[in-house]
Parts: sequence; structure tokens; C-alpha cells
Amino acid sequence: MPKKKLAVFCHLGLGDGVVSTILSNNFHQNHWETVTYHDTMLHLQSWFPHLPIACYPQIASIPQILEENDLILVFQNDTHEFVLELIKEGKKQAPEKLRVFYPYPSKNIFHSPYYNDSRINPTISFVDNLYLFCKELIGLDKTTKNNGMIAPRDAIFKKHEKRVVMHIASSRAGKNWPIKKFLALGRRMLADGFTVALLAGIEKLQKPFFPFEKEGFLVPKLFSLHEVAKYIYESGYHIGNDSGLGHLASAMGIDTVTIARRKTVGLFWRPGWGNNEYVTPLSIIPNISGLRIRDTYWKNLISHKKVYRHFLKLVKTVT
Repeated sequence: MPKKKLAVFCHLGLGDGVVSTILSNNFHQNHWETVTYHDTMLHLQSWFPHLPIACYPQIASIPQILEENDLILVFQNDTHEFVLELIKEGKKQAPEKLRVFYPYPSKNIFHSPYYNDSRINPTISFVDNLYLFCKELIGLDKTTKNNGMIAPRDAIFKKHEKRVVMHIASSRAGKNWPIKKFLALGRRMLADGFTVALLAGIEKLQKPFFPFEKEGFLVPKLFSLHEVAKYIYESGYHIGNDSGLGHLASAMGIDTVTIARRKTVGLFWRPGWGNNEYVTPLSIIPNISGLRIRDTYWKNLISHKKVYRHFLKLVKTVT
């Protein structure tokens, strides 16, 4: 009897892809053939040897996708032409095959079209949402929160236990905690005996930070997402902005501190595996409509001392 086929069309952010492979892995565990579509995750295929990953296809391939798959899971995206066309044609031609996810922590999500396809709950993490989708809505026999990552044989888990990777970038400048605060945090950690690596991305993005090697920081030269993943996997901790590498670290089992502007978003988008801390401004600071003080000044409202206190919670948990 031929296996059933699943296609998963993720959002294009790295974190979205890392989390969405929970779906692919759960269906794989239940003997489905799966393909995960994500342009960036393709560079991490060696970390998912049992879960095929492919680039986003052309719009012309939609009829074939609808015909060949038994189930299609697609993450809604108002600005992606392929996603919009896939949802439109899928709901018209094969509504029983296509389910839409709305990965947004909005209290109004219940009014979204096709909400019942996935019943996203904005009050729990996205990881928990995808797990419950597989367990309760689909009713798979075997379910897990594991996203299926398998480290290459030459990678050694937490080889450098006291190495802290500080990811000082993200997909948008507005999500970035100030570099000067990362440096202040890093200097405190160096003084306390930790090794601190500054990570902005692959080698060309690292160049502005090479001068900080004189202070004792590590500024690794990494040339691919695979090398970045391996470097994090062999470190003891990860601290960074709300970004894909935080999800990647968490999925690997690396203890993670995430710095972000808003608690409501954090509850939904925080890394969903292992030990992790999510640092945001105090909720008592006003964020009323028209002022948005907390959102506007969040970078000033989170000190490096506060982040360090959250980090030490992880250290105590591990030791």
C-alpha cells in the first residue's frame, strides 16, 4: 500500500521553518511521505536526513501539488503570491486536502478565514500549537514535540560547555537589542569565566566585529548556515534577539535566552524546547494606544544586568 503524502509550506523566516518541521516529523513518524518547502531550511538538509526539504515551487506547479498530495499544510502569508494562489486554488479544487495555519498571536485570530483548519491558540507557544494540531485535530497515533533534527556525526553536543553564543542580529533592525548592551553583557560574562562568541551571521557579516577579539571575544568565521548550526550545537548557551537562531538553538537542546519587546508575542513565539528564558520589558510600563511607550522604548527598558540574571537562571538549572 503506497504511503500517504504530505506537503508543508512554511513561512520564509528561519524560525518559522525550524518550528514547522514539527509537522513534517510527526507525519513522518506515522509513515507519511513528507516534503517541507522552505528556501533557507534547504541549507540544513543534512540536519534533517529523513525529512526532505525543497525550495518554494513556481505557481504553475500548484495543480500538480494539489493532485499528488493527500494533505497540504500551508502557513498564511498576505504578501506571498504563491501562498495566496495555493490557498485560493486549494480551497476551490480540493478543500479536504488543504489546511491553513495563521501563525499570529492575535486575540482576533478566531475570526480569521479557515481558523478551524488549525485552531491556533494565541495563549500558548507555537510549538505547542503544532503539537496539539497533530495530536488532537489530526489524531495521529504517534505524536512528539521533536522537530526531527539530527546532528551530523562530526558535531559534539556542548563540546564547549562554557561558550555563550550571542546572536546580535535578526531579520529586522527593530527587533535588535543594542550592540553596546550585548557587549556590556559579554564583558560581564568574560569576567565571570565564560567564553563569549559574537555572531551576526556568516563571515561577511562578522567583519565589523573582528576588532572585539582584542577584548577576548570570539568572532567566528562561518561560511554557511550549516557551519552556524554546528557552532551553536557545540556551545553551552545561546543569547540573542527574537530570531530564527534562537529557535534553532532551542530545537538542538541548547539553553537559550531570547530578548524581545513584548510579552504577548513572546508567549507565542518563544523557543519551545528545553530550558529557555524570554526577556521583555515589565508589563506595568504603559503600552496604551497612541503612546506605545513599552514598544517604542523597549530597548532602553531592558538592561544587560536583567538579561544576565535570566541567563544565570539557566546556568543554575543546568548545574
